[in-house]
Amino acid sequence: MSGQLIRSSSGACLNYGEAQGAESKKDFIHKNGIVLKELKESRSTLKILKI
Repeated sequence: MSGQLIRSSSGACLNYGEAQGAESKKDFIHKNGIVLKELKESRSTLKILKI
């Protein structure tokens, strides 16, 4: 589980960087939606680990 937390939290960071270079407003919104999914996954993992 801790490995998954590292992957999802670092994935959110990397995807946010991608969103900063979005080619359009629609692309920016889409990429930030992916960031939100990664952050929700991180939150769920933290709840499971009870950190």
